[in-house]
Amino acid sequence: MASEATIGTKTYQVGNDENKPSYRLNSKNELTAFLSGLNNSFDIEGQSVTIEANSRVNITTVDGKAVIEKIFAGNDATLNVYKGSKVKEVTIKKGKKIVFENGKVVKAG
Repeated sequence: MASEATIGTKTYQVGNDENKPSYRLNSKNELTAFLSGLNNSFDIEGQSVTIEANSRVNITTVDGKAVIEKIFAGNDATLNVYKGSKVKEVTIKKGKKIVFENGKVVKAG
């Protein structure tokens, strides 16, 4: 059975795995994570990065809205990583973690 999760204005395909739950909810019944299905992507500063299929996509709430907090890259990508006032360009490999804070990449690799 196909399933979807909508975060903001984008809808993502949710994967199905016999060993992992497809959705994770907190005690308030809010979505905190889902298992990525096939062909999902995430826009990072104008660059589309695919989300690795069957990886966990973590969600957090900012100002009452659900936003993606962490994904695992489905392809190699070069990203700007923000640490305070510094910006460093980092090339990551497929399968590596990308963490977001306030819409910016704060950890990659």
